[in-house]
Amino acid sequence: MPLPITSWAARAGVQADWALPGQGADVTAMLMEVVAAFEDIEWMRKALTRFREGGFLSLAEGAEPLLSAAKGIADAKVLYLLRQGRSNQVGEGVLSNDDNVRVLFALLVAGALVRDGSGAFRLEDGHKSDTPGLAALRTAAQEMMAKNLYEVLGVGLDARVSAVEGAYRRARRRFSPRRFEDAGPAGQPLLEQVLARIEEARTTLTDRALRLSYNRAIGESAAALDARITEIFDARAMYRTGMDLLAERRYDEALAQFEAAAARDPGEPEYTAAIAQVLVSRGPDQRQLERARALADHALKQDPELVPAIVVLASICRLENKRDEALELARQALRIDPDSKEALTVRDLLQPSLSGTKISFEKKRESILDRLRNALVSGLGRHRS
Repeated sequence: MPLPITSWAARAGVQADWALPGQGADVTAMLMEVVAAFEDIEWMRKALTRFREGGFLSLAEGAEPLLSAAKGIADAKVLYLLRQGRSNQVGEGVLSNDDNVRVLFALLVAGALVRDGSGAFRLEDGHKSDTPGLAALRTAAQEMMAKNLYEVLGVGLDARVSAVEGAYRRARRRFSPRRFEDAGPAGQPLLEQVLARIEEARTTLTDRALRLSYNRAIGESAAALDARITEIFDARAMYRTGMDLLAERRYDEALAQFEAAAARDPGEPEYTAAIAQVLVSRGPDQRQLERARALADHALKQDPELVPAIVVLASICRLENKRDEALELARQALRIDPDSKEALTVRDLLQPSLSGTKISFEKKRESILDRLRNALVSGLGRHRS
């Protein structure tokens, strides 16, 4: 049962001797007057947050006139999602807007907005005995399900695959089980729910067909956006072909594919790093290495966490016998991606020489170069989805 509007009117100091719901669109104006007079916006925001914790907000049957009357006050997208029964896509960002809070609270008090599974509303609802980790997981699980897949990873509708992959790695680090050890057994299903949502986002947004279909499902499909996504994945196909050629040491053909990918999708740092990796793999030619360094530096200006570019710099330093710099770069790459095979290989190549084992660099140069080639190709393969 919704709370009686008279109790809120009394707290706001406004006379309200009418009943709700069912009195038409004029009711909303009176209701908004009451809610506007109730000045504690943070209290309303907290109340709505508590209410959402028990389930998604849904529009009650027959509440269309109230929702229509709120047009022009709240965000149009919020009202659209409620009208379409897609309230699970109304994210926490909605409640950062005071007008949205007032409208949603007005609808709630009017009985036009109910919670799935239960219409009961109690501000004191919550989980007072939760540990910080468990409370954080409860909130995260609610937010993840309320957000669309782009919002889950914090990327734009036109995000490149490399941006999606980078956001995915950051999200995985954010929800590492070690950070929620105090959540106990009760936190395990919540953590699994959060991680599953993150995986779903990555799987969907790194696949051309799935992504285009998903955009249509959330009402974000448009000719310009579809064309941009097609462009991104066309370039990605060239990149994958180049990776196969690089694995076969067909360097000129691989380079041509990477350059074609970069021309198709200018500004993608991963393709720039791939070109640099071909130059390093070709051999220890100083001019080639200088060009590779410049390309890797450029890629890192666009994406400071691009592991293949960091490994290129580490490999160049290793070939130039700058072992300390190379080792630090390898460690930097591993801090970003602890499972990076190419970074692990470079680190393992360097550690014996730093621990006192005497190595003749010139004598081992070709052997080292072969191992670096293999590491670069293997590592790039992990980034070419």
